[in-house]
Amino acid sequence: MNRVIVLLALLLGATMSVALRRPPVNPPAPPALSMEVALRPPPGVSKLLRRACYDCHSNETRWPWYSRVPGVGNLLERDVTNARAAFNFSEWGAGPYRRPRVGAAMLLGMCASIREGQMPGKNYRMLHPDAKPSPAEIDEFCVWGRTEAKRAMQGAQRNSTERAQRIQTPRVMRIARRLD
Repeated sequence: MNRVIVLLALLLGATMSVALRRPPVNPPAPPALSMEVALRPPPGVSKLLRRACYDCHSNETRWPWYSRVPGVGNLLERDVTNARAAFNFSEWGAGPYRRPRVGAAMLLGMCASIREGQMPGKNYRMLHPDAKPSPAEIDEFCVWGRTEAKRAMQGAQRNSTERAQRIQTPRVMRIARRLD
């Protein structure tokens, strides 16, 4: 009888711990900072990113029921935190990606990761089979990503030239004379 009571108490305690774990809370996701506003991807690319990437790499994570289970929820939360630290679609306009060279490198890296099957991650694909991109989706993303990367780099070169031209020539000449 005592064993049954102890077993029931342990079972109740385990059930309560599952019920008491609060689901993780997403940070705010101001639309003006999102990648979709900054880069305006085509609808097919946007759909792919939302389906396969946003749960980990944005502030718009859809937390599944098992994120409330202690241990499992902690692992999921850690994985999402690490993914957001790598890059975050919700903060594209505020993060380092707003710098043209960083954004271009990020887009090209994403293409390579998706093409090589590294992203979405294997565990995520196991639980979300629809997240695996088709070859046509991968091609569409990579073509768009390369185009955006080239556009960003051309803009970076143009900005560098404009900044150099704004330097006052007489001031530069005075500095050059001092160095002689």
